[in-house]
Amino acid sequence: MSENAPKVLLRSEQSGGQLAIVELAGGGRPPLHHHDFDETFYVLEGELTFQLRDEIFTRRAGELAFAPRGVPHTYANLSGAPARALLVITPAGFERYFDRIAARISGSEPPPEASKPIPEVVTVGPPLGDEQTRYRKGALMTKVVFDISVSLDGFMTAANQTSEEPMGPGGLVLVDWAFAGDEQDSRIIPEGVAETGAVIAGRRTYDTSVPWWGASGPTGEARLPVFVVSHGQPTEVPENGVYSFVDGIEPALAAAKEAAAAKGVTVMGGADIGQQYLRANLIDELSLHVVPVLFGSGTRMFDAATDVHRPLELLSVVQGEKALHLRARILR
Repeated sequence: MSENAPKVLLRSEQSGGQLAIVELAGGGRPPLHHHDFDETFYVLEGELTFQLRDEIFTRRAGELAFAPRGVPHTYANLSGAPARALLVITPAGFERYFDRIAARISGSEPPPEASKPIPEVVTVGPPLGDEQTRYRKGALMTKVVFDISVSLDGFMTAANQTSEEPMGPGGLVLVDWAFAGDEQDSRIIPEGVAETGAVIAGRRTYDTSVPWWGASGPTGEARLPVFVVSHGQPTEVPENGVYSFVDGIEPALAAAKEAAAAKGVTVMGGADIGQQYLRANLIDELSLHVVPVLFGSGTRMFDAATDVHRPLELLSVVQGEKALHLRARILR
């Protein structure tokens, strides 16, 4: 069987019609559709982009996506890298469709069970990645993630910052995980870059970091566009750099979404910019790298980030040697 052919692991006949399980490889790219059964996707490898109604979001290895019956949805592998997922279908029956697809790919005969009726699927829109899907209600539907490292007591820098030590004395421990962590730590940045199409940074973060970033920006060889929230452009900017300077958080976000297309936008700070986006309710998810250190003082991240109760849905927890990596969706 082809590596990209779906594989039915559990059939209706084996579960009394309660559920079916299919292993998906390659990602697929069905049109926007709905049907009278639930689908739960568990990503095994890589990442998949999902659309549920008008919301577009990404799930990585170890994360779930749930598509309730009757709700328009679709999915696609837009990363360019291999992806695999388990699909749980409840109640069972639609696995017969995947039996037929696998037989067509491999050039073999489908199993006898595949000849039974398949539940109806109603197509209501184009696949993910098409221009029609990228735009909804005149706006680009793009996930916005605030990504930051913090100490266990909630500081994103140590105290007594200087131009020589912009994170304060000892503050660089917050990013040790990115350079000297274990396998779990080291997977975080490549996975984050893969799902990101553009980055937003504050002017202070740009000024203190550009000597290390150079022309390529914080994503290095990926050279993702960086939109710096600033009232003006610096006198000196790296030649052939990835930077654009935009006055205001909302214009910067609009420009970043346009550049990101079907991928996400990452807001990387500093604290003031992150707080502004959170207060304006423009952040969809938080990606926090919690480092086991207590600073006691410094730049607090969340004290001024919101003045209302914001419930969160925990999406994933990755335990690394140098940090605990948390991903949570802001519920609205």
